[in-house]
Amino acid sequence: RFRIAGTRLCDQFGAELRGTNFLQFWTDADRLALEADLAAVCERGGVLVLTFEASSDWRHRVAFEAVLLPLMHTDKSVNRILGAMSTLTSPPWLGTERLVSKLLVDHAVVWPDGAPTQIGVDTDTGGKTVYFQQRRFRVLDGGRSGATGKS
Repeated sequence: RFRIAGTRLCDQFGAELRGTNFLQFWTDADRLALEADLAAVCERGGVLVLTFEASSDWRHRVAFEAVLLPLMHTDKSVNRILGAMSTLTSPPWLGTERLVSKLLVDHAVVWPDGAPTQIGVDTDTGGKTVYFQQRRFRVLDGGRSGATGKS
């Protein structure tokens, strides 16, 4: 479910997205692919990159790109996903017509270390907890080594 959706994104889709299920607008085949990819994000620490088309009718289509990142909130498991989504083009009609369908064009799970990892990393093995006001963040050493994997 969308917890937060920006005004521009809601305007582009012609509806308030907050509270809606991210998977409900996809075709059955696309939904199955996305469910498998999201499982990899949550269980193995991947980053999902999507390219999709959204349309208001058969004449008006616009391309979007999205990135979905695993987020650990309170324990050693991913229970939230942080995402960003934007258009690749800005046609003049966008925002005046409701986008009613989506078609997955490309999707890939990118592995930050070049290969799947195991979620539930013990903070005693190199991670540190950072406190900022009343929030606590777990920071793990790592980074992208240049190798990526696609699903």
